[in-house]
Amino acid sequence: MAIVSCSGEPCQKCKEAEEAQALKKVSVSLVGEAINPTTKAVSTLDQESRVNNCQLYVFSTEGKLFNRLVSTGTDFEFFIGNGTYNVYAFINAPEFEMNPASEEEFLEKYIPIVENRADNLIMTGYALEQKISESTDIEIEVKRMVSKVNYNVRVDITNEVLRELDFKILSVYMTNVVGEELIFADSHIPADSLWYNKRNYEKSAADTLLYRAVDELVPNGDSLRAKSTFYIYPNLSKDPEDRSGWSPRKTRFVVKALMGDQLYYYPVTLPKVRSNCEYIVTIDINSIGYLDPEDTEETPIGFHPTIVIIGWYEGDGIDYSR
Repeated sequence: MAIVSCSGEPCQKCKEAEEAQALKKVSVSLVGEAINPTTKAVSTLDQESRVNNCQLYVFSTEGKLFNRLVSTGTDFEFFIGNGTYNVYAFINAPEFEMNPASEEEFLEKYIPIVENRADNLIMTGYALEQKISESTDIEIEVKRMVSKVNYNVRVDITNEVLRELDFKILSVYMTNVVGEELIFADSHIPADSLWYNKRNYEKSAADTLLYRAVDELVPNGDSLRAKSTFYIYPNLSKDPEDRSGWSPRKTRFVVKALMGDQLYYYPVTLPKVRSNCEYIVTIDINSIGYLDPEDTEETPIGFHPTIVIIGWYEGDGIDYSR
């Protein structure tokens, strides 16, 4: 077999071949409201935007892992040959295995909700089918896997007899919360998935995200002083016709309270829960509540809830009044 080579100055084909074999520098920046809020920062927002660690996974379009990078910052640089690649970014996520067998296997990973906390919220993003033939800059928008729930509870009892009774809020919490989520899915919930506070509160490892003990007397006309922010995973489930047993269902915000000596629940059902949103629940309690947080269709409603959904830092929302 004859070997053809250039003598003197390289021909154009040889130049192109050398350029194709040369490694190209790729710069990746992680961006987005999740880590760079445009609103005025306060301590809570600073916590929720904190970047503690970053991971970057680069796969060929054939599903083979090319590179894995770890950093404490949001900018990466690496060198790579010509080709088309899928790039996945994680912030504050638990450390995954070094060498997943394939991209498909990698994307089947679940992250438990308890891996999140207020100052370590997991964020993800990706850039697919990035064609690299020269030095390239890539920006990946990252978003939080969780959504957050804030609340305002006001007591305004209208009945003269009930108004004379002490009203004590014992606790506030979230029920029917998805406990694990695929790394790049919005509420992919298998039948045997992990859930927290199924139908009602149960003490668990997720209490710091989902539960607040209050034990506060709230005079008529006043609001609950105790405040918390809850963090929940996406949930697109519908409520089952029969709620007596357990099956996947909508997520609820619940106020547990004593009116005199009688225990009542005031549950507010959230609409479809999407990631990276804020749900602001406002409740005006003006009468008795429910005897069970899941019996919301069998007794009169003694309160008026409103839910406003906004982007984590954005202003315009949707008002879900009941």
